[in-house]
Amino acid sequence: MMNELQIEISEISPKLRSMRLTGDLDSRSAPMLMEAWRRARRAGERMLINLSGVPFVSSSGVGALLAIVEESNDAGSPVQIVGPTENA
Repeated sequence: MMNELQIEISEISPKLRSMRLTGDLDSRSAPMLMEAWRRARRAGERMLINLSGVPFVSSSGVGALLAIVEESNDAGSPVQIVGPTENA
């Protein structure tokens, strides 16, 4: 059974935002993650991507996370991926 991806974005401090993901990160949800991240990011601001609620990550999901890291590094806005589950 698929767990549809939910994304919650919150501001932790003026220079730090968080994206908390819940559900599967797969070929159907990876584009949704990329779009949400592009809307949420801000120049010079750090972003945490919390995967503690993600039970499954497909190769498409890994690709999306890598693209986010690369784009963040190019823009000088660091991203940190936290809380991956053992099964993901």
